[in-house]
Amino acid sequence: MHNYQDERINSTDQLDVMKRLLIILLLIPLISFGQSEIEDRVEVGDAKYILEDYYGAIADYTKAIELDPEYEIAYTRRGDAKIEIEDYYGAIADFTKAIELDPEFEYAYAMRGYSKYFIDSCSSAIEDLNKAIELDPEDSYSYWFRGLAKESLGYINGACSDWRKSAELGYTDAATLIAENCN
Repeated sequence: MHNYQDERINSTDQLDVMKRLLIILLLIPLISFGQSEIEDRVEVGDAKYILEDYYGAIADYTKAIELDPEYEIAYTRRGDAKIEIEDYYGAIADFTKAIELDPEFEYAYAMRGYSKYFIDSCSSAIEDLNKAIELDPEDSYSYWFRGLAKESLGYINGACSDWRKSAELGYTDAATLIAENCN
């Protein structure tokens, strides 16, 4: 008797096949549209990041940085991937380099502040998040992150103020923190 159950693809196998197809679909445009090798490396890294292959993404972003050490986007993308593997010190170094290359890069300040929060350097995180908010006062995430850092330091009123601003700007997760911590 034939066992058809053995021939079925389980859901994990299906997910792996879909991930591989996604990578192929993302890489096809890179082959023929004349992008620089640096941009190609970053886009391949982005595809790996989306697929949660953070170490592979880091390798591709590193290759882009080797090709052009002044390409700040590669540093921020690598920093994002390092956050995912909880290499906060490495992420801080990458965001710092991006800021050196572009002192007005709001995202790099925000993510460096977020990384500092995870290593319990909350006062320094607040400084970075203040700068991020100065550069982009409409960034709801920076207010949310800064509220977390303030809460860690015991500044509940300041944290609540930031979370309210974050919610006002559209970050819905801030409402949970407001409900749990604020009057």
